[in-house]
Amino acid sequence: GTFVFSQYCDSGITITGSVDVDGSLEPTTGVFDMINFNFDNLTSDDFVMSGAISVDEEGPSSFIAMGFLAEDTVSDKVYWVRDYVMVVTEIDTADVHVSLTGVFYHPDYGYVNVSTPDPFIFTSTDEWPSSGTMRCEGSGNTTASLTAVGNRSYRIEADTNGDAADDYFSEIRLWADL
Repeated sequence: GTFVFSQYCDSGITITGSVDVDGSLEPTTGVFDMINFNFDNLTSDDFVMSGAISVDEEGPSSFIAMGFLAEDTVSDKVYWVRDYVMVVTEIDTADVHVSLTGVFYHPDYGYVNVSTPDPFIFTSTDEWPSSGTMRCEGSGNTTASLTAVGNRSYRIEADTNGDAADDYFSEIRLWADL
């Protein structure tokens, strides 16, 4: 099928354009096991996006895969999310484990490879992860890591010169300020 948006607004974000949709539905529950969204020239505020997002919930883990280009219509810069995969696995009835992999391209700064060597853990009562680390690897062996220090705070470490030793250490910061 096709979803058509015309100035659709939710949470302050306005969407215009069409999205092709296909997938599989579990007839006994009415829930999608898998759904694919493909879009070309979908506008959202100051961005025009083209790409695909797929959600697969057919096993014990949910997989969200995406790849898209987003052009900032104000600056004419194009950002790229490539081969990005988020896996959400239920640990128990209250907690989930979230891992990420993929590549992000920023037109001014280049590519970073994103991963979670220590996946994020979310509890059902918390908006932010209580543990886990997201790592970004850039050119020249540079890295930056964001580590959850609890469900209210995080810290950042970075190797800004590629010598395999962190040379930047942030203070502990609040998730709510991110």
